[in-house]
Amino acid sequence: MNKYISLLLVLFMAEIFCVSNANAGCLTGDCQNGSGEFSEHNIKYIGQFQNGKPHGRGINIELKSKYERTIYFGGWNDGKREGDGIVLIKQDEGQVLIFAKMERNHIRDNSLIIMRYING
Repeated sequence: MNKYISLLLVLFMAEIFCVSNANAGCLTGDCQNGSGEFSEHNIKYIGQFQNGKPHGRGINIELKSKYERTIYFGGWNDGKREGDGIVLIKQDEGQVLIFAKMERNHIRDNSLIIMRYING
């Protein structure tokens, strides 16, 4: 349970990061084979890399608009979301929190979905 609480705190703290097109590419660290921070096209990834792709543990923040963003914290394999992770989808009308079992970027059926709507 403490593991999930820690992951939730990381997700909410991730919202303070600003994703910008001005600084595209590897911002800090080793984005080839190590740990680093990478930003491109309103997406920021902070975590482990192998062969220039997310691999290991990391957090991915994608800003789709001023009011819509998706945050994923969890496992990666060869650039794809893989294994246990947490997905937070925030939109103007509400939020969805998913304790996910990921397989090649797809949420598997045995994931726990928690929804909270702001409007309605």
